[in-house]
Amino acid sequence: MATKKKPELADYKETVNAILIEELGIQNDEDLIPSLEIKDLNPDPDDLIYIVVRLEDDLQIVFPDSAEENFKTIQDIYSCVDRLMSKRTATVKNLL
Repeated sequence: MATKKKPELADYKETVNAILIEELGIQNDEDLIPSLEIKDLNPDPDDLIYIVVRLEDDLQIVFPDSAEENFKTIQDIYSCVDRLMSKRTATVKNLL
C-alpha cells in the first residue's frame, strides 16, 4: 500500500488564496505576500470569520475557537492551515 505524503502548503495554497482574495477584496494573488498585514486591508470584523468558515468547508479542517484573532499576516493564515492539514492527515492515517 502506498504511503500518503504529508500535504504541503503548495497542495492547497490555491484554495486558500482564492478564499483570501474573495473575502478580503484583494485584486490578485500577486498581492498576497506572506508578510502582508491583514489590518492594512481594512477587513470588516466578520471577514476573518468568513475566511475561517470557508477554509473549514473547503479543506475539511477545524480551526480552534477564535483562531482568526491570531491572524496578523497572510503567513499566519498559511501557517495555521498548514498545521491543521498536517493534523488532519495524521488523524486519517491513524484511523487506517
